[in-house]
Amino acid sequence: MIQLMSEELEPGELLPVGTLIHRRYCIDGVLGRGTYGITYFGHDDKTGTPIALKEYFPYALAVRAEQGLALHPKNKACGALFFLGSEMFYRQHLALTDAKGSDNLVTVYTAFFENGTSYAVMERLAGVTLERFLQLRRRRLYPEEAMYIAASLADALLVVHSLNSLHYDINARSIFLCTDGKVKLIDF
Repeated sequence: MIQLMSEELEPGELLPVGTLIHRRYCIDGVLGRGTYGITYFGHDDKTGTPIALKEYFPYALAVRAEQGLALHPKNKACGALFFLGSEMFYRQHLALTDAKGSDNLVTVYTAFFENGTSYAVMERLAGVTLERFLQLRRRRLYPEEAMYIAASLADALLVVHSLNSLHYDINARSIFLCTDGKVKLIDF
């Protein structure tokens, strides 16, 4: 299940459907917006593989150029923070490309710079966040469910830390319950 939140976003903030990023990744729609970026769903134009594409776009620091794809800092004061953040986003996701095959981490295929910012291309998951699961169930987790999720997260964090990386915001929105029963740590 894809939770679309595009109605909460300003159209000028979004990359248009059909936009080709990195001459390969086609935008099909919006998954959501967080403090530091927008996540789109799309496909790899060369292989047809469904993907999630995350764009580093901290709304407090940057704006999209009118009638363009590029991002730029809101002002000079925001410039250094925006470019440093983009570099950190890139490095974090590039490190995660080495974690391919980990059952408890979203697979990151590649990371790159384009349009004045950085992007990460990830596997597109089927399921819901833990937050949405709890909203739908209207109950707390059973102890067995909580233990399974905790063990999955411990495994994921072991891999993340072995890559000399950190996840800065583990919460119910960054824990994804897949339809195949896997639990994945997302939203880096």
